[in-house]
Amino acid sequence: MSNLDTTPPARNTRSQTTSTPQCSSTPQAATPATEPTLTEIMTAINALKSSVNQQITDTNSSFHARFTQNDERFNDLLGRLATLESTSRPSSHQPIPRSAPVSPTTHHQTQQTQTTAEVHPSSTENLISNSAADVSLNTESGWWDAQFRAARQDGRGASRQPQDARAREAQSGGYNQAPPPDKVLLCNPKHLGEYAGDPALLKDFIGRAHDIARMNPSRAWEMAVRAAIPAALKDSAANWHKGLTDDEITSMASLDAYFKAMRKAFPVNRSELRKVAQGRQWDPHKETAMAYSFDKVKLLRQVYGQGADENYIVSETLEGLNAQMRAIVRVPRDDYTVSALRIELGEQEPLWRNLTGTRIGD
Repeated sequence: MSNLDTTPPARNTRSQTTSTPQCSSTPQAATPATEPTLTEIMTAINALKSSVNQQITDTNSSFHARFTQNDERFNDLLGRLATLESTSRPSSHQPIPRSAPVSPTTHHQTQQTQTTAEVHPSSTENLISNSAADVSLNTESGWWDAQFRAARQDGRGASRQPQDARAREAQSGGYNQAPPPDKVLLCNPKHLGEYAGDPALLKDFIGRAHDIARMNPSRAWEMAVRAAIPAALKDSAANWHKGLTDDEITSMASLDAYFKAMRKAFPVNRSELRKVAQGRQWDPHKETAMAYSFDKVKLLRQVYGQGADENYIVSETLEGLNAQMRAIVRVPRDDYTVSALRIELGEQEPLWRNLTGTRIGD
């Protein structure tokens, strides 16, 4: 009886023990994260924009500083090269006045000064290698330097032209150096043809020389053509030139004066030349209408000069054609020029030859 009273009941022991771990294993709810406000987002964007703009500004400043440094190195390289050229040439010593005594000490100091002015080639090589490394494509900075230098050379960016070191040397102390020689042009006399003294052929010779001279408007080329004329003269024309005095040659300083003297020495019969020009007719069995117009216009301008009336030249050229060809050629009245006539001849001649069956060489 006593044992039953002291023993506690055990009917609810299993349920209590199993309920305890269930309560401890229940997960707690997570707290939700706060979303950023619009003000915070705009502040972050502005900070990012400021950082990017600052980086761009710093990069541009670095580029411009590197360009300036490269220009300075380039100018320094030109100066050193000019110094090397001047020291490699034999220097012309200035004569010392007789009133000033010559001492061995002064001569020794002069030699020492000249030796000091020399630049060792190794320093120039180092400078060239450093300058080349600045624009090398092997590094990132060198690639940008090359791109911007190419853009400035193409005219897409602002550039500073480096001052020529030789110009600086000439302004500072190059008074004892001879000026650079002028460019000499030479004309081959074979290009002028030959002239033996026939007055009827003088116009052709002068026209040939004038045509070659006007292809280059420089004074040096005109003098080159003038200097080649004596070698192109033969027979009586060569004898005429050999008999000229020095004063007469001096008076023929320009090419126009030379032509004027030749026209005076070999006068042409203008009436005969006019008859030849007006009597020139087109022979369709031997030449094209275009070739005829070239020769006809040349003869007419030899008679009446370069300023001859264009309408008269066109009319005379048309008169030299046969009647059938002249009937189909239509030169516009508002463009009555030699160029328009030649265009019309080039278009109508094949049609005329097909209609008439005329061929060159028949």
